[in-house]
Amino acid sequence: MFFVMAVCLLFVGKLSANNVSISNVTLVSDTIKFDISWDNSWRNTGTVNSTVNYDGVWVFIKYRDACDRTSSYPSAYNHVQLDSVVANHYTNGSGKQMGFSYVGSPLKRRAVGIYLYRPTDGTGTYTLTGLKLHWDQVAQGTVGGNWDIRVNAIEMVYIPGEYPIGSGTGGMNFRLGCGNPTVNSATSYNFCNNSTGLVPYIVTGENVTIPLNTTGGLWTYSYTSGTATMPTTCPKGYGAFWCMKYEISQQQYCDFLNSLDRQNQINNTYIGTGLGGSTGFNVITATTLSSTYKWAMYTTSVSSPYTAVQRQEIACPTTFAANMPVTFGCDMNNNGTYGEVDDGANTACNYLYYSNQVFLRNYLDWACLRPMSEMEYEKTCRGPIANVAYQTYEAVWGQDGSNGLYRNASTGISPGTGGRVNEIMTPAPNSGSGSSVWANNTGGPLRVGQTYMPGSSSPAPTRSNTGSSYYGVADMSGNVADFVWSYGNNPNYGNSQVSTWLNRVTDIGDGDVNTTPPTSWSVAPNCYRGGAWDLASGSWQYLQISYRYCDQGSNANAGGRGVRTVNY
Repeated sequence: MFFVMAVCLLFVGKLSANNVSISNVTLVSDTIKFDISWDNSWRNTGTVNSTVNYDGVWVFIKYRDACDRTSSYPSAYNHVQLDSVVANHYTNGSGKQMGFSYVGSPLKRRAVGIYLYRPTDGTGTYTLTGLKLHWDQVAQGTVGGNWDIRVNAIEMVYIPGEYPIGSGTGGMNFRLGCGNPTVNSATSYNFCNNSTGLVPYIVTGENVTIPLNTTGGLWTYSYTSGTATMPTTCPKGYGAFWCMKYEISQQQYCDFLNSLDRQNQINNTYIGTGLGGSTGFNVITATTLSSTYKWAMYTTSVSSPYTAVQRQEIACPTTFAANMPVTFGCDMNNNGTYGEVDDGANTACNYLYYSNQVFLRNYLDWACLRPMSEMEYEKTCRGPIANVAYQTYEAVWGQDGSNGLYRNASTGISPGTGGRVNEIMTPAPNSGSGSSVWANNTGGPLRVGQTYMPGSSSPAPTRSNTGSSYYGVADMSGNVADFVWSYGNNPNYGNSQVSTWLNRVTDIGDGDVNTTPPTSWSVAPNCYRGGAWDLASGSWQYLQISYRYCDQGSNANAGGRGVRTVNY
């Protein structure tokens, strides 16, 4: 993170996450100006027979009173509410769309960010300069103040259209579960539309109800589960939504932590919450931290100097001022200097599961995102077509995962790339196999989207050799497991039913770290999908789109990403 002096008593900041770079940030009156650029961008909606999708960035802005820089008890950054009229924002010819959340008390619908994307077909790095976003200071009551601001951006992918879910042997059908029709039992994890497990369930609309575990409905657990009804407002993936292109990186989580006040930093780190009073960091007035506990999200004292565990490299300084927020950073090389080229800033962030995904949920709330549903996960992975003759074994990259020739498991990290922007697994992606970080050979997660950059000697990127989903979303299998919101009966939680359904409109994060995320995010039994880096070499089935592994996950492999409903 870098800061630049602007007008009197004003700081503006720029952040970078994975391939996003933000620069030249200024605030003049109610206008926030900046430049932005990101790699691996595309739009191909005008190409005949192409996927109707494109990538973009979700831009949101945080602010705080400039006086907090010298305050004894500085506050967290608040969320900027933008002008709700998209035409009032200058984006230098890019595509643009506002994103809304319900904020405050009483709840009001406000523009909390903006999507920026290519207006025409193209690929490669996309750069926009001279952008001007208008802060709705009148509505937010911030007219005439002196503010510090931080511009944040997260790479996203636009996901359109209708798709089928269910079980079957041909056409557009696919099977959810362990992948073999003969293993259906009371403990199977399968989705289907009847007790045979061989008929697809077709989602016919977004604003519809879906009966669960009954004739003509969607079967969600075993074939003897209790009945329920999915309401019209629950996200089904039929309507368009935006999905994070990559899993949350460790630098993105640092950016989150570094925008918080001290108490919220305590609440969102393992050394502050998970270890109680053993570190001292749980006390807001503390000024020192033993090097034993320098790793903020997970810590161990088995060796000295104390090394990070499973490549969780977010570090906390060992001395700091009482009551003041701490500056966290990535320190993979363990030399005490944060943000160096080999410090693993883009490594997928694991250890987000603590206390029922509280760290992950708070990050999504701060970024004005929400969890994806299981249906949305399937939609993002598979798209609307059948890529293998028998959907049972379909891997995220569209090949038959039961065939070992189509699975390119990670055996390690390419020498000299560890922690760097070009970090890549070994063996390198090849033209015939889907690449994914799994098989427990890397010691932890790797750089998010690392198969997007196979190197000059590798074949041209394809869905299979990059291990990408139908729509180009990275790491939907392997690296870290993706947290999804589950519905209906859940195999690892007995026969519990959902008590509060996820609402695709109202249950989007509000950006306020001092409010609790929507109740529906935590009351439902939740799942992790896609497998992770620590899968045993024989556990390929976790890479299947259909494999519904609904348990609480382990911290070492638990990460995630967020989504947003389009037009809300």
